[in-house]
Amino acid sequence: MLKITILKVGKLKSEYTALEAEFLKRLSSFAKVEMREIKESKKEVGPAIEEESTALCKHLPQDSYIIALDREGKQFSSEEFAQVIKTQRDFGKTQITFVIGGPYGLSQDLMRKAHLRLSFSRLTFTHQFAYVILLEQIFRASTIISGKKYHY
Repeated sequence: MLKITILKVGKLKSEYTALEAEFLKRLSSFAKVEMREIKESKKEVGPAIEEESTALCKHLPQDSYIIALDREGKQFSSEEFAQVIKTQRDFGKTQITFVIGGPYGLSQDLMRKAHLRLSFSRLTFTHQFAYVILLEQIFRASTIISGKKYHY
């Protein structure tokens, strides 16, 4: 079973926890999902990005395919995103790690460590909302890969 690690900055706000629980429950039959939250920095923009990114880097699993969420990253259709995950699985990757920065994003150093920079849209989303979108899209990709009814 594929292991998915999601590293993110900040604690999830209560209005999103029901969605998180629902998608984690749905995903449990497709992948083992592990969450790691890093404390949000209280510093100014530049130092905050560096502090948060350094903390995130400490939790990057060895030999994992790393996908960083980035507004300027590559955009995919749901089918294309499913293919990215399937390709990694088919080439023997047992772990994929998604990284979500805080309000100010991720450092360039962390971005260079990523195998893929993923964007959901040219629009900017809160990191909290991006996390919920990510969970839904991972679930959608899992159903596409396995041929289950969810994606139409």
